[in-house]
Amino acid sequence: MPTLSFHRNYFNNSSTAVAPVLAPSKGGYPLWQSGAVNLGIGLGGALVFWERLTDWCGWFWTLLRRSRAYDTRRRAVVLKVLDAFEHPAFPVAQSAVKKTATTLGFNRPEAWKELSRELKGSAGHAENAFRHLEACRLVRANLLDSTVTNPEMHLIVELAYHTFAVRK
Repeated sequence: MPTLSFHRNYFNNSSTAVAPVLAPSKGGYPLWQSGAVNLGIGLGGALVFWERLTDWCGWFWTLLRRSRAYDTRRRAVVLKVLDAFEHPAFPVAQSAVKKTATTLGFNRPEAWKELSRELKGSAGHAENAFRHLEACRLVRANLLDSTVTNPEMHLIVELAYHTFAVRK
């Protein structure tokens, strides 16, 4: 704690000259203080708006870049879908879907014996089939709206797979 002698020596004011009184500026502040008060009036006052504008522009450009990347992925997926419609295997797939959709008794387990043998013989196909079924189950579990039909669900999941494969 400073002692009394420190205060006497440090704060010694032996001068008897009085500082001149400055004429007050606009607003009643002394001239030396009015500069700090008026600093924000010129371009300094616009600094806040400039910062907001540059922040908004930065946010806008980030959003635009993200939407362009998203649009690029969407276009790639749509092109894949269009290519699938033109693929030579598509008519064969249409006839296979028609055959399985109209086969009587296909909903009973004994109709799946040949299919189960096929799945056991091809681990890659079995893995893909079960991955697809699991993805459909996860989508259904997380949907608040249960109006999605089975064909819509499988199309959505298949398109999600293609989007996953197209991502960079």
